[in-house]
Amino acid sequence: MIAGGISKKVFTVHADRFSTQALGEAPEYAVVPAILAAALNAVDPGAAVRRALRREGHQLLVGEHTYHLNDYRRIWLLGAGKPAPLWLRRSPR
Repeated sequence: MIAGGISKKVFTVHADRFSTQALGEAPEYAVVPAILAAALNAVDPGAAVRRALRREGHQLLVGEHTYHLNDYRRIWLLGAGKPAPLWLRRSPR
């Protein structure tokens, strides 16, 4: 566990978790589990950090901006809200 009781485990939601009899057997409902799983995976805070923030050698890439790490002595990350500990843990070192 890390700060705030958030587990270090990274998880992915799979479509089969939403396969229920309530969705029915009709073909038009076949895509619903995949849509729900994709929506939950898209808002995963760890995945969002990995998409938006990465390090390549001596460069820090934040969205479309590139920062040369040799130009900075120290970089501070600030997170707010319940998922903040997970965001900060998933940030590149």
